[in-house]
Amino acid sequence: MFNVTYSQTTQEQMTTIDKTKKEIDNSMDSYQKTIEQKNGTSTKTVYMDGCELKLVTIAIIENGIAKSVNLYFTNGALMYATQVGTSVKTGNIVGNDVTYVNNNQALSWTTNGNVAVDSSSRKFKSMNTELMAYAFDLEKGISVNASIPLVTK
Repeated sequence: MFNVTYSQTTQEQMTTIDKTKKEIDNSMDSYQKTIEQKNGTSTKTVYMDGCELKLVTIAIIENGIAKSVNLYFTNGALMYATQVGTSVKTGNIVGNDVTYVNNNQALSWTTNGNVAVDSSSRKFKSMNTELMAYAFDLEKGISVNASIPLVTK
């Protein structure tokens, strides 16, 4: 389903990821869904296809910002992540990140208005390390059924 070779360009890999993400989105009704709420300020929803993690959605309100995080998985690994922050007071979007991932390495990270973050920058490398560790914990199930820390930025 998602097997990208090293000879593909980053754009080709992103196109493959987009197709797999669309397949997941189109199959949502067939997945097992588990919802966990914490303190009335956060919700984590886990979508599984049998024993395979497909999607984790997280909604959290923190410091006046409503954050919506979507983490897409395939073949045991994170492939795509989004995080949108919206001001609770104004309703304006204050942050919008999209990350494409292959082989446990971020391929592309864009922030507000599709501004690409340089993949050689310290900021990009730090984000990659944090995101991959979090995704690994989710996928390996440090327990999908147990409470886990929410992504916050």
